[in-house]
Amino acid sequence: MDIDVASTYGVTTWGDVLSFEFRACGNYIVHGDGPAGVPGVSGLDAMQFLPSKELAKVLGLPFVS
Repeated sequence: MDIDVASTYGVTTWGDVLSFEFRACGNYIVHGDGPAGVPGVSGLDAMQFLPSKELAKVLGLPFVS
């Protein structure tokens, strides 16, 4: 099943922008910039995110079960 999902972004309490890249079966890859000005920490960070149906609804993310 192919699903075309628009780009989705979130902003943390600290102003960091996160992008949610949809993958199959409701799975997302979340990308964000590492903290600025922190020695030894830089570049892009990414993690897998599989929200529950309820959390996806609250965040406004498409959900496929």
